[in-house]
Amino acid sequence: MRKFFLIAFLFTTVNCFSQTDTKPSNRDIKQKPFENDSALIRLRQFDHSIAEAARKKEEIKDIERMSQRSADYFVQLQKERRAKEKKNAIMRIGIGILFLIVLIFGLRRRIKKQ
Repeated sequence: MRKFFLIAFLFTTVNCFSQTDTKPSNRDIKQKPFENDSALIRLRQFDHSIAEAARKKEEIKDIERMSQRSADYFVQLQKERRAKEKKNAIMRIGIGILFLIVLIFGLRRRIKKQ
């Protein structure tokens, strides 16, 4: 009798706890959203770092535009300064030529009087 109960007990436990041969289908498995806080934190940090990189890229573009504008303004100021210097130089040369002509006429008159 003991053997019978032992064999019956062993067979029932083996049959009760054995695995089934069928796999659950994909529609039976429901995908759960992330419940792990550390995974959510890492995802938020990743999103934040991407947004920060995009913001830095825009800031770099703004800095490049501002530096280009300031360089263009500096070139414009140089051109204006050179034009002003050229105008002043032409005026000085003109005044020098005028005084030279006056000097030549004065010397010629002096020579004719003598």
